Amino acid sequence: MGADDLASARALDEGLAADLRTVGIHDLRELRAVGAAEAWERLLAADLRDALGVRLRLEAAVCGRPVHLLDPGVRERCAEHVRRRLAPEPGGAVAAGAGRRVSPPAGRDPHAARDRRRLVVAAWAFALPVIAFLVAKLLA
Repeated sequence: MGADDLASARALDEGLAADLRTVGIHDLRELRAVGAAEAWERLLAADLRDALGVRLRLEAAVCGRPVHLLDPGVRERCAEHVRRRLAPEPGGAVAAGAGRRVSPPAGRDPHAARDRRRLVVAAWAFALPVIAFLVAKLLA
């Protein structure tokens, strides 16, 4: 593994390095020449990666630092880039090259919190009359 190998960048894992090779970026020198934004655009157009985390990891690899040490301005610029590219167009279509939306992390249901709240409300709606009946019986 050479110093310019994609796997040598701490921010890139082997899967992301393989996806970068698929879109024509074969080493760290090429990634720096292309830039993080263009590399992310290529991944998006190939329908391989479309998440903000990937955009940040590419930026960190280009800068040669860990993701958590990226400047807040750089992080916000990356987030704005991803938001702009994945936002629906005025006609309702998704921006070109963004054929799929970012899905929630595996194992997490985006509606789970709402469903839990509904269950709690239903439980209290059932339990309150029962509690009132039992209290009335005890006090009688």
